[in-house]
Amino acid sequence: MLTSIKFGLVFKVAKYVFVFLAGMSVGAYLTNLIAADYAGLGSIFGGLLFVGATLMSGNQISSSH
Repeated sequence: MLTSIKFGLVFKVAKYVFVFLAGMSVGAYLTNLIAADYAGLGSIFGGLLFVGATLMSGNQISSSH
């Protein structure tokens, strides 16, 4: 039982890490189209935006059940 709890926790953390990395790549790409000098800042902002959106959608799904 403890193993399944650990696996579930690892899966939750890995999901947010993946979402953050996806957001970073999208944010960097979009920022690079506008201003290449700010691509690093855009990647961090994009990553945080994607994680925030995932958290918001997760809260809506869990509250509806």
